[in-house]
Amino acid sequence: MHLEPVYPWESLPEHLAAQEYSRCLGRILASLPRRHARKAARPLAIAAVRIAAGITGANVDLPPGYEMPVEERAMFRQESLEGLDYSRQALRRFHKRRIGDRAQIRSALELLDQIERWINAGPMKVEDVH
Repeated sequence: MHLEPVYPWESLPEHLAAQEYSRCLGRILASLPRRHARKAARPLAIAAVRIAAGITGANVDLPPGYEMPVEERAMFRQESLEGLDYSRQALRRFHKRRIGDRAQIRSALELLDQIERWINAGPMKVEDVH
Protein backbone atom coordinates (compact mmCIF):
# COMPACT_ATOMS: atom_id res chain seq x y z
CA MET A 1 0.00 0.00 0.00
CA HIS A 2 1.38 3.36 -1.02
CA LEU A 3 0.02 6.52 0.53
CA GLU A 4 0.29 9.87 -1.19
CA PRO A 5 2.44 12.41 0.69
CA VAL A 6 0.54 14.89 2.81
CA TYR A 7 3.50 17.04 3.81
CA PRO A 8 6.37 18.15 1.54
CA TRP A 9 9.01 16.48 3.74
CA GLU A 10 7.37 13.10 3.06
CA SER A 11 8.74 13.30 -0.49
CA LEU A 12 12.32 13.97 0.58
CA PRO A 13 14.70 11.23 -0.57
CA GLU A 14 16.10 10.84 2.96
CA HIS A 15 12.60 10.32 4.36
CA LEU A 16 11.75 7.73 1.70
CA ALA A 17 15.07 5.97 2.31
CA ALA A 18 14.43 5.97 6.08
CA GLN A 19 11.10 4.23 5.44
CA GLU A 20 12.83 1.65 3.25
CA TYR A 21 15.50 1.20 5.93
CA SER A 22 12.79 0.42 8.50
CA ARG A 23 11.33 -2.26 6.23
CA CYS A 24 14.80 -3.68 5.61
CA LEU A 25 15.49 -3.67 9.35
CA GLY A 26 12.35 -5.72 9.93
CA ARG A 27 13.63 -8.34 7.49
CA ILE A 28 17.03 -8.35 9.21
CA LEU A 29 15.51 -8.80 12.66
CA ALA A 30 13.38 -11.67 11.36
CA SER A 31 16.56 -13.35 10.07
CA LEU A 32 18.43 -13.16 13.37
CA PRO A 33 18.61 -16.05 15.81
CA ARG A 34 16.07 -15.51 18.60
CA ARG A 35 18.58 -14.54 21.29
CA HIS A 36 20.14 -11.87 19.05
CA ALA A 37 16.77 -10.61 17.84
CA ARG A 38 15.47 -10.18 21.40
CA LYS A 39 18.52 -8.18 22.39
CA ALA A 40 18.79 -6.06 19.23
CA ALA A 41 15.20 -5.38 18.20
CA ARG A 42 14.27 -2.62 20.63
CA PRO A 43 17.48 -0.51 20.39
CA LEU A 44 17.55 -0.81 16.58
CA ALA A 45 13.86 0.11 16.32
CA ILE A 46 14.44 3.13 18.56
CA ALA A 47 17.40 4.18 16.40
CA ALA A 48 15.23 3.88 13.25
CA VAL A 49 12.61 6.11 14.87
CA ARG A 50 15.31 8.63 15.80
CA ILE A 51 16.46 8.73 12.18
CA ALA A 52 12.95 9.33 10.85
CA ALA A 53 11.93 11.77 13.59
CA GLY A 54 15.09 13.81 13.08
CA ILE A 55 14.49 14.06 9.34
CA THR A 56 10.89 15.10 9.92
CA GLY A 57 11.73 17.59 12.64
CA ALA A 58 14.51 19.22 10.65
CA ASN A 59 12.26 19.65 7.62
CA VAL A 60 8.89 20.38 9.19
CA ASP A 61 6.66 22.95 7.53
CA LEU A 62 5.87 25.83 9.83
CA PRO A 63 2.98 28.27 9.57
CA PRO A 64 3.62 31.47 7.62
CA GLY A 65 5.67 33.94 9.62
CA TYR A 66 7.33 31.28 11.78
CA GLU A 67 10.87 30.14 11.31
CA MET A 68 12.68 27.33 13.08
CA PRO A 69 15.88 28.46 14.81
CA VAL A 70 19.01 27.07 13.19
CA GLU A 71 19.97 25.43 16.48
CA GLU A 72 16.68 23.54 16.67
CA ARG A 73 17.00 22.31 13.08
CA ALA A 74 20.55 21.19 13.90
CA MET A 75 19.29 19.34 16.97
CA PHE A 76 16.88 17.33 14.81
CA ARG A 77 19.56 16.57 12.25
CA GLN A 78 21.91 15.48 15.03
CA GLU A 79 19.20 13.14 16.33
CA SER A 80 19.08 11.47 12.91
CA LEU A 81 22.85 11.23 12.70
CA GLU A 82 23.07 9.60 16.13
CA GLY A 83 20.43 7.05 15.14
CA LEU A 84 22.37 6.39 11.94
CA ASP A 85 25.61 5.90 13.83
CA TYR A 86 24.09 3.45 16.34
CA SER A 87 22.37 1.48 13.57
CA ARG A 88 25.48 1.32 11.43
CA GLN A 89 27.63 0.03 14.31
CA ALA A 90 25.12 -2.67 15.28
CA LEU A 91 24.62 -3.86 11.71
CA ARG A 92 28.36 -3.96 11.05
CA ARG A 93 28.77 -6.19 14.10
CA PHE A 94 26.12 -8.59 12.76
CA HIS A 95 27.73 -8.57 9.33
CA LYS A 96 31.22 -9.19 10.71
CA ARG A 97 29.99 -12.06 12.91
CA ARG A 98 27.89 -13.51 10.06
CA ILE A 99 24.68 -13.21 12.05
CA GLY A 100 21.47 -12.67 10.09
CA ASP A 101 20.79 -12.11 6.40
CA ARG A 102 24.04 -10.61 5.14
CA ALA A 103 22.51 -9.34 1.88
CA GLN A 104 19.82 -7.45 3.82
CA ILE A 105 22.44 -6.10 6.21
CA ARG A 106 24.52 -4.81 3.27
CA SER A 107 21.39 -3.20 1.79
CA ALA A 108 20.58 -1.57 5.12
CA LEU A 109 24.14 -0.24 5.47
CA GLU A 110 23.94 1.22 1.96
CA LEU A 111 20.63 2.90 2.83
CA LEU A 112 22.14 4.37 6.00
CA ASP A 113 25.09 5.75 4.04
CA GLN A 114 22.75 7.29 1.48
CA ILE A 115 20.51 8.81 4.18
CA GLU A 116 23.56 10.34 5.85
CA ARG A 117 24.75 11.85 2.56
CA TRP A 118 21.31 13.40 1.96
CA ILE A 119 21.11 14.76 5.49
CA ASN A 120 24.56 16.30 5.24
CA ALA A 121 23.86 17.72 1.78
CA GLY A 122 20.69 19.40 3.02
CA PRO A 123 20.22 23.15 3.19
CA MET A 124 21.83 23.31 6.63
CA LYS A 125 24.53 20.98 7.92
CA VAL A 126 24.97 20.26 11.60
CA GLU A 127 28.54 21.59 11.44
CA ASP A 128 27.22 24.99 10.36
CA VAL A 129 25.79 25.56 13.85
CA HIS A 130 28.90 24.77 15.86
